[in-house]
Amino acid sequence: MKMGVAQQRFQSGQGLAELLCGMTILVLVALFLIDLFALAVGASFNDELAKRAARAAASKASGNEATVVVDQVRRSCPTNGIVEKVNTLRVSKFDARPGGGVRVRSVVSIRLPIPVPFCRSLGDVSFRAEAEEPIVGLEARAM
Repeated sequence: MKMGVAQQRFQSGQGLAELLCGMTILVLVALFLIDLFALAVGASFNDELAKRAARAAASKASGNEATVVVDQVRRSCPTNGIVEKVNTLRVSKFDARPGGGVRVRSVVSIRLPIPVPFCRSLGDVSFRAEAEEPIVGLEARAM
């Protein structure tokens, strides 16, 4: 009696071995995609934080007031399982002259949900962002 191809593969265990190898590869790809998603969330969070702080600082009339409001933005910044902490959020330029603006720099540390095994340094990643906004909080002067 002749066996079909499907029956021969089942009896030899080749199908099971192929399934296990394929599933292992799929699991590794899924874990990589989760880390990639975490990187995208961290980068987006950092960019949005820098932009929000720059907008808040641009509504102030002096560099000291801008620094105070940027510190308030930093303290009110929520962290989560991905965004570990805000390392730096500071005013790097404040130019109140016409055509000037305010520039804010931020550095955020994120933790990857699934770090690379045997390489702990790849588990924590830092993102840097910079945002610049025109000053909008100055009073008009009479000529």
